[in-house]
Amino acid sequence: MPSPIRVQDLNATEIAEILAADGSQLTPDEAAALQKFIEDIGGFENAFAAVDMLGELEHAA
Repeated sequence: MPSPIRVQDLNATEIAEILAADGSQLTPDEAAALQKFIEDIGGFENAFAAVDMLGELEHAA
């Protein structure tokens, strides 16, 4: 059984290509920043949690 692909294991170009296939266009700098963000917070699942938290903080402000 193949192991699942983890977003944190992809490079910035691969992340940008996946998002482009879904209709989200990123510049190379944005893709690199997103990849770094995912690495810094410890993975994609944590990225969702961080984005949700930021949205809640913005709504509260």
